[in-house]
Amino acid sequence: MSAERITDERVRIVAEALGDVAVFDKHQIGEVVTITLRGLLEDVRSFDPISVDEILQKMARRALETYEREQ
Repeated sequence: MSAERITDERVRIVAEALGDVAVFDKHQIGEVVTITLRGLLEDVRSFDPISVDEILQKMARRALETYEREQ
């Protein structure tokens, strides 16, 4: 993948996938709730939904750039 292929759309798709990653299961009374990376970041009080998206996009861009360097 060339650097030109690291588009905003590709970063968005990867960021969305990262946000969907299950981090752990939380046991509540009578049920188990899967906590995703997005949910975990949203639970941190200092993050609003916009900054969660920004963090996930930074992670995605970094992952894509690292992959590109390794090719």
